[in-house]
Amino acid sequence: MKSFYSFAIFVLVGFYAVAQQHDTLHFADQNELSDQTISYALQDSAYADSTLTVTAWNYYRYPLTFNATAQVTLGSDGKGNQDVVFGPDHNLFHSGLLLVESKRHILRAVYLDGQGTYSNNYYQSTQNLSEQALRDELARIVSNGYVSLGYTTARDRMYGQIDNHNGDIECVYTGTKATFNTRAGANSNGFNCEHTYPQGFFNKSEPERSDIHHLFPTTVTSNSRRGNDPFARVTGTPTWQQGGSKSGGGKFEPRDVHKGACSRAMMYFVLRYKDYKDGGGQYFFEHQENTLRGWHHQYAPTAAEKQRNDDIFSYQKNRNPFVDYPQFADRISRLVNGTSGESQNPGMKVSQTFTNHVYSDSISRYSYQFLWYNYGNKPIKIESIELAVGLRMDMDTSEHWTREIQPGEYSYLEVHATGDLNGWVDYDDSLIVKFDLFGHEREAIRIKGRWNNGSGGGSGPDGIKEESLVNGWSIYPNPVGAELFVNFETMPTEDLNYRVVSLNGQEILTGTIQSKEFIDVSTLDAGWYLLKIEDMNGEVGTQKFSKLP
Repeated sequence: MKSFYSFAIFVLVGFYAVAQQHDTLHFADQNELSDQTISYALQDSAYADSTLTVTAWNYYRYPLTFNATAQVTLGSDGKGNQDVVFGPDHNLFHSGLLLVESKRHILRAVYLDGQGTYSNNYYQSTQNLSEQALRDELARIVSNGYVSLGYTTARDRMYGQIDNHNGDIECVYTGTKATFNTRAGANSNGFNCEHTYPQGFFNKSEPERSDIHHLFPTTVTSNSRRGNDPFARVTGTPTWQQGGSKSGGGKFEPRDVHKGACSRAMMYFVLRYKDYKDGGGQYFFEHQENTLRGWHHQYAPTAAEKQRNDDIFSYQKNRNPFVDYPQFADRISRLVNGTSGESQNPGMKVSQTFTNHVYSDSISRYSYQFLWYNYGNKPIKIESIELAVGLRMDMDTSEHWTREIQPGEYSYLEVHATGDLNGWVDYDDSLIVKFDLFGHEREAIRIKGRWNNGSGGGSGPDGIKEESLVNGWSIYPNPVGAELFVNFETMPTEDLNYRVVSLNGQEILTGTIQSKEFIDVSTLDAGWYLLKIEDMNGEVGTQKFSKLP
């Protein structure tokens, strides 16, 4: 049953709202069993009957915590509503950003936050903990109040109650079933007790040896075939296989239905105790951790595994946290042998205005707005930002503009046309931004259009058409200063050849290019040139451009 809360914020007419106001949408504490929804109200008469894009961005690791409808359409009165949903899977304090924007304007940027909780009070003390602090606390929790049954009693409970279903016991590796409920019955039916973490590595010490969280019933044969081998994918021809499990090359691969439970048993063991060295001097869990984590994520806890966890708790008085909340593993980078610490994970989200690479129409508002949100855990530097031409465009910064965007924060910039606003202003420019972030080192956005303010508040004519494309590609800015960008309507599947030729036919520059790349023309003298694009079959098209001094 979802919890619903009503909350309304009205977007004011005008486009400095982002810079002037700092709203935060606060959610009440919410556990993992349900979602919480806030109805968010928008109002802007300038966008009556318009469809706006709504995006909910989540800070750092947990992308599905905040969600919003992808679009909202304002009515004829300029009003509309959309839902923002808070559905945490982690008992952490969550934050994010809600962005409402049109094609080129950002109407609202609203911070989101809410405290996630867990319904199982056994883990109450883990709230807002991650990495080493979480690992230490979970280890304390699973050790606190633990009842060591001893190996004899542990097997009696396993065969008689925990893994006994209507009198039958099933081998976790092969699926073989037999009817018994005692240790003697196990022996007579060819079954014994598998230590998922091999007991030889810890010299059969207690309480490790009798901890049922890593004990499972198996056939004697499959137990022997597994031996002390690490868990891994067995490739090639196996030396033994039965029921989906395989052995070969010093590796053992359990059948799919047991991969998840096997992984969580191993993860529990090293959390509760430690990682021991194998016969070759390697730490046993450490060199298979990636494989086990992969299986843990791929094969979620089943109802039977969750019931087994409950049954073990009734005897041992402790639980396997990775069965109750598999997501705990996402918050611990290193389970064994060293301090678990968070690595640097940079990440940036951009407003749709910064992903639409070509604008070309008349506009009633001659400003363009851009926003960059740092959802990673390290600062992002904007190393430089400039207009390629800068003749009829200018940049305005706000109090939310910064050269270094801190984690969970955003930077906001507005670009607008300049000139004689009592007449026509035609502009064609590019906003070029450089970041210290891999994958976003350099971005360029074309800004092209026409503005006419008339004698005070008019707008450009409707339906002014974009400059025609020659065979599906265009260049900008034109005239150009140092960098001439090429934009294709359809992304080419291969690099295309280009030639820059003077009007008298002299070839000056050559190279290859793909869509949204640029050609460095900074060395050209001022004047007119032709850019010729060619593929393997010959010429695709030619466009004329002017180089500024």
